[in-house]
Amino acid sequence: MPNICRKLLLISIFFFACKRSTFSIQFSGVTPRDASGAIMGTADSNDWNFNDQWQAQESALFNTTYTSNCPAGAYSAYAYPNPCSDVFYLRFNGDSSTRIDIRIVDKNFTVLLSKDSVTNGLIAVNSASYPSGISRVYYKMIKNGCEFRGHGDIEKQ
Repeated sequence: MPNICRKLLLISIFFFACKRSTFSIQFSGVTPRDASGAIMGTADSNDWNFNDQWQAQESALFNTTYTSNCPAGAYSAYAYPNPCSDVFYLRFNGDSSTRIDIRIVDKNFTVLLSKDSVTNGLIAVNSASYPSGISRVYYKMIKNGCEFRGHGDIEKQ
């Protein structure tokens, strides 16, 4: 009988220990840029890349998923000025056949902006109604059935 009790105890410890470990998406750090887009200080190494492995909550922001095992592309993305007051700009660079899907969310994952099939270039974002603090820009650069995923943080003062 004591052997059964020990097994049940071990199983219940394992079960409850696994239940408590949940992933939390952290919004922290920004890459500071001036009004012309030049980096001021130290860049956040987690921001504005194209190799993100998203959690389910992040992937659910988008309606489509393409393969992410894609050949390297010459892409770039960033936001400026960062921090911002009421308006910031998103700069996306790629070739002319690349389309971009964008989601901007607050720390509660409330969608503040959703745009699909944007082309390369510059997008002005009016953030006057955004909460102060850090919001996250999620983006996908899509070409020929492949997607490059990334995110970057923007701070509103």
